[in-house]
Amino acid sequence: MAIIFLLAFLSGAERPPSRSTNLLISVVAVSCQFAAGLVFSGSGRANPAHVQASTRRMAAFARQVAVSRQLAETSYEQDAPKISAAQYRSRMGILSSALSRYEEDALGFIDDWRLVNKAAVDQAIEQTSEQSGG
Repeated sequence: MAIIFLLAFLSGAERPPSRSTNLLISVVAVSCQFAAGLVFSGSGRANPAHVQASTRRMAAFARQVAVSRQLAETSYEQDAPKISAAQYRSRMGILSSALSRYEEDALGFIDDWRLVNKAAVDQAIEQTSEQSGG
């Protein structure tokens, strides 16, 4: 914008700048606008390294959830050997602890993506809150 103002100021002077000066100022202005376009075109895009790291975390999370699901299923299956109340409480404690870790992991995933595009994440959270009524 400063270059455009400079060009406007110089063209109104008592002795206007030469055509070559006008051309040079215009080329600099166009170059700056092109550079700004390049910088802003990458805004909000995920870096491939970030996508890979986030995907690895989500894959590990999925494996952990599968193990917890199996633990819960074996605790409730009809044909499973009967377990004592103490064993049942122990399994439920393990499951509860795992669910707490999963909650923290899920919030970590959200924070990972917030680094890429905070506005999009905040908008998605807002929409989810509206849909769930809270």
